[in-house]
Amino acid sequence: MLEIYLLYGLPSAGKCTWATELIKLSPGKYKRITKDLLRELLDNSLYNRDNEKFMLSIRNMIIKESLLKGYSVIVSDTNFPFGGIHYETICNIAKQVGDVTVIEQYFDVSVEECKRRNILREQKKVVPESVIDNMYNKY
Repeated sequence: MLEIYLLYGLPSAGKCTWATELIKLSPGKYKRITKDLLRELLDNSLYNRDNEKFMLSIRNMIIKESLLKGYSVIVSDTNFPFGGIHYETICNIAKQVGDVTVIEQYFDVSVEECKRRNILREQKKVVPESVIDNMYNKY
């Protein structure tokens, strides 16, 4: 049976690290999909609302194609709100493909720890602290 891991958490909560480790443990089983990498690849990391809609459509296409080719998927974005639109979208893709389990994985890491880890990131991946604070306060 195929799986989609839908990861939730603040920036620097460890979602990508967790996904990378899972992929190492099961080579050839999973495809990791994140809008951050799609933005970097397609638009030099440009973020705005219109571009985000495009990234979501590309993300969803890649998820579906990966499943159809027999790969399980890890979606390692922040994916807030928990159980919200991203979850509904992922569940709809799973239903379209059939025989796919959606697993939600929440990374419960304090905002202070996320900020500490964020500073240690590669410079181009550092998120403004205000973004972390806003996400924390919103979700």
